[in-house]
Amino acid sequence: PEQICRLFDSLLQGYPFGTFLFWKIKPENRDSYQFYQFMQHYHERDNYHCENVTQLPEREFIAVLDGQQRITALNIGLRGSFAWKLTGKWWSNDDAFPVRRLHLNLLSKPDLETGSMYDFEFLTDDKASLDASEQYWFRVGR
Repeated sequence: PEQICRLFDSLLQGYPFGTFLFWKIKPENRDSYQFYQFMQHYHERDNYHCENVTQLPEREFIAVLDGQQRITALNIGLRGSFAWKLTGKWWSNDDAFPVRRLHLNLLSKPDLETGSMYDFEFLTDDKASLDASEQYWFRVGR
């Protein structure tokens, strides 16, 4: 989750995002390769790999050759969630993996030590709604 938070901080600071490499796949070549979905909801126990695309279109389509990790990070931050195990809880316990969404602290100050200008965190809905004098959490995306 920290890497996703740093990516969003870098984007808001205007740093370069990098390049993407796309490949136009012709229908006759579609079965020669394996393609993967973009993850939206990461779960440390139940959903930690991108799923295979099982139904490919019959027409030409675009595949991502380079940049899938960045697109996945954006997808999780803007549209998805991140659930990792709480320390001291059993792996078999569903409550050990609370769902967290990306939030921005609108009252944060720049962190000169790390170079971060924005305070992004993955928070549960309960934690994001707690009143605090130095934190006002805004949920990123929807």
